[in-house]
Amino acid sequence: MNGYFTIAGILLALCCLPYVRIFCKRISLYLRLRRICRKRNFRLYGTHFGWLFSPWWYPRHDFVVEGDHTIYAVKLFAAKSKTRKLVFTQNGSFYWVKRLMLMSRGIPTLAQLEIPGKTHKLPDYDFSVETDVWSSAYIKPVLLVNPICHEFCREYVEMNAKKEELLGSWERIGRFYLCSSSRFLDELETYDHQKYIYG
Repeated sequence: MNGYFTIAGILLALCCLPYVRIFCKRISLYLRLRRICRKRNFRLYGTHFGWLFSPWWYPRHDFVVEGDHTIYAVKLFAAKSKTRKLVFTQNGSFYWVKRLMLMSRGIPTLAQLEIPGKTHKLPDYDFSVETDVWSSAYIKPVLLVNPICHEFCREYVEMNAKKEELLGSWERIGRFYLCSSSRFLDELETYDHQKYIYG
């Protein structure tokens, strides 16, 4: 009987691991965001209760970073595993692709076997931000993937065949910019807002 409880406990722990990873990564993201915003004198605030752990289907962006001349309206996305691939389709949907991890000469490697998940329709996220009527700030909508996945892709059809194009951070997907947390934080630390707007 104890053996069954042990197995059940192990399975439960394995099921919880992705959510523990998300929790830890989001706390780390918040602490780094707060540090950078204090250093650069930016304003950071959430748009609703529990914004740091908001699900992807919540229709409003989760937090805002107000810089000198740029306002970042940010929606959080989370990959349950770093080995997954995030694929955006032409009709405004997305799906995750699971990649099996195998051992090759004692080294974990990504196998070529990919298992597509369920396709979800992306909500029409509300990226609107209330600003002063005289404000000339540029509002930049961002889909921030944290924790990060293995890669981003755009799926398209060519000659009746589905193909994929790799995407990088700050690529435009519909109404928003796709970004990893590391690239987003780098921009906040180093970006010249004055040059971006007037340069």
